[in-house]
Amino acid sequence: MAFNPATNPFEHAARVLSLDAVLELLAVHCVNEGTRRAARAATPTADVAAIERSLEEIAEYAALREQSGDIVIPDTSYRADVEAIANGARGFGDALRRIADGERAIAALRRAVGGESAAFPRLSAIASGASPHHDFVAEADRALEPDGTIKDDATPELRDHRRAIRGLRTTLRGRVEKLVGEIGADAHATVSGSRHVLVVPRAKVRKGSGFVHGASHSGGSLYVEPIALLELNNDLETRLADEAEEIERILESLSARVRAVAPAILVNADVVESIDLVRAKEALSARFGCIAPEISSTGRLRLVRARHPLLSLALERAGRLDQQVPLDLVLEPGERLMIITGPNAGGKTVALKTVGLVSLLFQCGLRVPCAHGTEVPVFGRVFADIGDEQSLESSLSTFTSHLRHLDEMARHADARSLCLVDEIGDGTDPDEGAAIAIAALERMLVSGAAVIATTHYGRIKTFALETAGVANASMAFADESSRPLYRLMQGIAGRSRGIDTARRTGFDPKVVARAEAILGGEAFRMESALARLEASYQNLQTERSALEQARIRLEEATRSYEEKERAYALTKKEASKKAMREAETMLTDARKEIEGLVRDIRTKGADKETIRHSRKKVDDMLADVRGQAQALEPKSAPLTRVSPGDRVSLSPTGRPFGTVVEVDRKDVTVDMGGKKIRARVGKLYPAAGDEVAVARTGVDVQFEPVGETEVSVRGMDRESALEEVSRFIDRAVLTGLSEVKIIHGLGTGVLAKAVRESLARDPRVVSHRTGNPMEGGTGVTFARLK
Repeated sequence: MAFNPATNPFEHAARVLSLDAVLELLAVHCVNEGTRRAARAATPTADVAAIERSLEEIAEYAALREQSGDIVIPDTSYRADVEAIANGARGFGDALRRIADGERAIAALRRAVGGESAAFPRLSAIASGASPHHDFVAEADRALEPDGTIKDDATPELRDHRRAIRGLRTTLRGRVEKLVGEIGADAHATVSGSRHVLVVPRAKVRKGSGFVHGASHSGGSLYVEPIALLELNNDLETRLADEAEEIERILESLSARVRAVAPAILVNADVVESIDLVRAKEALSARFGCIAPEISSTGRLRLVRARHPLLSLALERAGRLDQQVPLDLVLEPGERLMIITGPNAGGKTVALKTVGLVSLLFQCGLRVPCAHGTEVPVFGRVFADIGDEQSLESSLSTFTSHLRHLDEMARHADARSLCLVDEIGDGTDPDEGAAIAIAALERMLVSGAAVIATTHYGRIKTFALETAGVANASMAFADESSRPLYRLMQGIAGRSRGIDTARRTGFDPKVVARAEAILGGEAFRMESALARLEASYQNLQTERSALEQARIRLEEATRSYEEKERAYALTKKEASKKAMREAETMLTDARKEIEGLVRDIRTKGADKETIRHSRKKVDDMLADVRGQAQALEPKSAPLTRVSPGDRVSLSPTGRPFGTVVEVDRKDVTVDMGGKKIRARVGKLYPAAGDEVAVARTGVDVQFEPVGETEVSVRGMDRESALEEVSRFIDRAVLTGLSEVKIIHGLGTGVLAKAVRESLARDPRVVSHRTGNPMEGGTGVTFARLK
């Protein structure tokens, strides 16, 4: 049972938590077999710099894909061919072709990734390690067809040999056909080796007519090379030998080039596989909606909407992905030990595995299946005792195996350790098991390790309630149905619910009553107190959730207001510049007209009629300039005072407008076409025109006009994104916008599809379209509003 410090500090936990199954999902996204091997071999590390580097690489690839689309990853299956050639082998044409194609693709990859080193410094640094060999690619292109065969014009010598071979074969075919005609229909031509011969019945072969190369299977015919074909066949054999020699020379020349730079070609393949792995990490991240967590420097472990990827996959295959309940969990620096209590089948083990797997994935340099706000420390070691690890080989029982792992944690856990224990102390007498568990937990609490343990033992619940630095948590249940809700409730111990469940399932009431008596009054009162505490906790959580939503809405309104102020200031500044430019242009044109009139007066003489006509033209022109200049000026400034009955607008243009129905200091209620909107006085402008608004039945609407024409929902889950889009369209319609832009990003396409389907059903939307490449492409959608 001795602890071996040389062992991998994450190996056992990785096996227990099925890290290999998630890494297999990563391998699926890899293009090359070498990359797949690297993905499967990934191991957690405590090197913070390495973790940060990996997360930054994933973020850069996500940005690159968003900007330019996915990049092509070259095939590196030629590694073994390069190594064989480096050891003296002569490469075959198809292998040399693959190597050349790989080098060409690497050059393209380096341009795609390394072209913007400022924007993607991590990826550019990886790509800069490649050095494609353009001379070898050019020589291979001259010599090899796409399938690796040698081109006829690879060299002048080969071209001459093949031209001569084609001529000799044409001549030989002509001679053979003539000889067959002379012998008769029972003879025919064939090729033996490379020599053209005749298949002639034995009876028709005359002595001295040629060389016999063999007999047919039946022995009735002989393969005869006539004397007339001998010289031509010899010439053909010679040319074929010359051709083979030249091909050998060409392949050896290409192989020599590869041999000279083989280490560099293998380094290029390493670069490809490094980028292939980053691409796979980003693809896995997009597949499960993962994020890069904050790295905790205080030891706080905070998971926000964490999901177990393997459970997500299983539910997705069963068509029940929407039934997965995310995990929210916080382990504060002052409460490093959490006891999760409650009955079986409530989700305790899944919660434990989710915490462990998120930590391991993070320390493998991968994004984690959580929401933003997640904070994870870097652990030096992860211990996990989950499930049945009975060992037949070492004659260890399940309980003995659990004891061995618990002892290892108690002995060796420190402030940089994460310890996960499922059903601690289970498998033996409850009193003895609880005693061992409490003693071990006390030791781990002193060590400063982050510990999460599950149990349904009452004594351990009492220990958690009475001990400082220990956090209580339980899995939520629906009391009316005794159905598990799989939601973690922190700050409250859970009930075992054994007697409760027996009563609800129709167990004999007398037996249930006797069980309660056997349990004892104190234990029963504790269960009742926990039940009341649990109900109070759930009510508190509901209220807290409502307050959190209100806080989020307030922050969104504040952010929208600030963005609107910035947008308005910018628009006003641009409008002023434009007005100045247009006014300058009008005055310049007017000046030219006046100068032209003065020239006419001087040319024609100063008669009264000419002067009167010119003066009128100047007056008309100045009036036109004044009118246009007034049109360029802002129609109105924000109002400082309003009264009920005033017609006002939320826009400086004066449209759309409504009627003030109530004034409460600086807050004003405006009837906008039957909808009552609350706004500040300083955000109102005089209404344009003399139109009279049509009175409708009033609807009280709390409304904040939009100051922008686009909304971003990138990174949100489906429900949050659709809710944000709906709120934005509400405000856009009331503000009077005709078209808005929704930025959802590329991702896996799921969010884009959901947004477009929602727009198609929205009665406020006339039509929608995907952005063109200059507008953001398929990462954005434009909606035309009614």
